[in-house]
Amino acid sequence: MAAATPAPTPANRSIFVHYHFHETASRPCEASRKRTSLELFLQRAVLPSPPSVLFLFTLSGHALPPPAAYFESIALPRDKRAEIFPSRANVLVQTVPPSTTDLCHRALAIRTARSRSLRRGAPTPEFGLFLNDGARGPFLHPDSPTLGAALGVPPWLARYVGAFSEGGGASGSGSGGSARIGAVGACFSCQIDSHLQSWAMMVDWRLSALLLERYSKTCARRVGPGRLPDAAKREAVVEGEVRPIAHILSLGYAITSFFPRRLTVTNEQRLEMQVGMRNSGCTNAFNSPASFHSIGFGTLGEMTFAKAGGEQWRRGLMPPSYSRRLDAATARLLPEMGRANGDCIDDLKYVCCPGATRRQCGGSSGGAAWAGPFSCPKDSSCVAASDCKTEGGVRRNGSAGIATM
Repeated sequence: MAAATPAPTPANRSIFVHYHFHETASRPCEASRKRTSLELFLQRAVLPSPPSVLFLFTLSGHALPPPAAYFESIALPRDKRAEIFPSRANVLVQTVPPSTTDLCHRALAIRTARSRSLRRGAPTPEFGLFLNDGARGPFLHPDSPTLGAALGVPPWLARYVGAFSEGGGASGSGSGGSARIGAVGACFSCQIDSHLQSWAMMVDWRLSALLLERYSKTCARRVGPGRLPDAAKREAVVEGEVRPIAHILSLGYAITSFFPRRLTVTNEQRLEMQVGMRNSGCTNAFNSPASFHSIGFGTLGEMTFAKAGGEQWRRGLMPPSYSRRLDAATARLLPEMGRANGDCIDDLKYVCCPGATRRQCGGSSGGAAWAGPFSCPKDSSCVAASDCKTEGGVRRNGSAGIATM
């Protein structure tokens, strides 16, 4: 007699998910793109998940519109739902002030999850998944439902949670052995140092105190007298994205990523990589269009979350062909959506506000104030955020226009 098939494990493992969303009023195309990613996540991750998955959304910047306008802005029926975020006990929404990066808000998220467990007696999470609005997903691999049932998690969490149980023996791990996995990310990067890009990353919750300390330090990396925006952001990224992974590796854990290829890295391997990086340099994988071209529909299921925004999109490094593939994959999961928004590009003009100096706006002569406004470089460094602003509309297939949202 054939052995009975074991019953699937109930999807009741405690997982904490933090999603940070920031919208800028002067970038309507980017806002539409971010809202599309948010809606995909709400429909394909939040709504089907059991109460054991706790979601915290932190919102900063320009406020989201009322539900009907929100759905209309992403070509969904205005009456899709009565509310944007579902009213459920496991869905929390907090409005927070803007910060240099979203890493600061992760400190608040970890404090919220930890205090909730202490005050309400809720189970301590096993894992924490951190996402920002530059991620789009979840996309499922064909084996995700089966793997999720075996692991006791919803299918969309299966690839991440499953990676923790695979240890250091994953393909591409080299001599990593069987080190315990401390963090899993969508994308590995060796820029500055070996780490996981923070836009989609899951960690063993036992490391949450370590992350809380690191993320809290990024909140102090602000623009101010003597500190330029790019410098403050870089400091925050080093403190909150690179150093936490180095610390995790130094404790004997390994990290695993899904892209550019499945890779597991230990601290020993990280130190070996540093020698090569000093000799040849290493940049963000997504600074190359070739990286985007290598992501197909099958890869989306492997990664679960795909890069859909951020600096690469704003700087035009994301090839239109990739955006179209991503929009097509999104449309398959959101069939009610009337159109894609991949061809919408914010046409921003960076200008110096009255009172800003030439030095602050990239000028070369002295510190004389400009009567302004004057055009200044896109990546200009202003001493204060108020020194420069953006004006503009959108371009769609080469035509200028103004979009309202």
